[in-house]
Amino acid sequence: MEPKKIRFTVPQYISDVVKKDIESFGLSLNGLCNLVFERYKKPREARAERSCYNKIIQFNLNARNMIDYENYWKKFNNEAEYFRNILTIYANLPRYKRQMFVFDDVCRKINSAVKKRLTVEFTYKGARVEAEPYFIAHSREEACNYMFCYSLKHRKYLNYKITHLEGLNITENEYVPRDAEYVDKVRGEFDAFLSLGKLVVVRFSEAGLSQFEKAAHLRPNVVKKDGAVYTLECSEPRARIYFPKFMGEAEILEPPKLRAWFAEKFKKACSLYE
Repeated sequence: MEPKKIRFTVPQYISDVVKKDIESFGLSLNGLCNLVFERYKKPREARAERSCYNKIIQFNLNARNMIDYENYWKKFNNEAEYFRNILTIYANLPRYKRQMFVFDDVCRKINSAVKKRLTVEFTYKGARVEAEPYFIAHSREEACNYMFCYSLKHRKYLNYKITHLEGLNITENEYVPRDAEYVDKVRGEFDAFLSLGKLVVVRFSEAGLSQFEKAAHLRPNVVKKDGAVYTLECSEPRARIYFPKFMGEAEILEPPKLRAWFAEKFKKACSLYE
């Protein structure tokens, strides 16, 4: 059977969403469009401005979807409009929901393991990891989904992006939930960088304070102010991403390990200009 070619036009923003998702989720255009058809078979409405239909989407239906296409095609008043509508529904979802849509199998396994209190195994950066899963949450700043868990390999709580969990499987190993109070707090104020209870002390210049007020993305919560010295609830990984842009307008005072990290990075940067 010859593959069925589907061709239709969409607005620019939908084309942009599709291109970004196939890159960040590791899919092909065929893979994503077939997945959307597989999940959204029934005809449904989703409108876009007709004057904006200026980008072409073309893909081949896979063998599995061809059977459903044969069953549904008589219900299509307009094939192009049908496929445009279901792709529009997908593209209009928030990014974290699109990610869950694509990685539905992984999310289902994690949620099942949480419910049954069984550990999961997966490969992360080439290493096999066993962990106790607690929940899936999304980061507001990054619009990504994470599995919050206790890693038996690292003996600590960690967040893993679900897009990075390769070969995830549920084991037969039961676990007893740890520190329910901490887990509930993390769930209630989810932070991908797990800043809960971790403090960073920073001294700002006047310009640094102004910048801190404006730089909202990944900005840590303020715990205490003592003049220009702020105590922030912030993990070290979060600080390493947020504070480099302050250059000399913010000085990391504590913890010592983080201060040393910034000192080394700025010394290396300065050496490039000597």
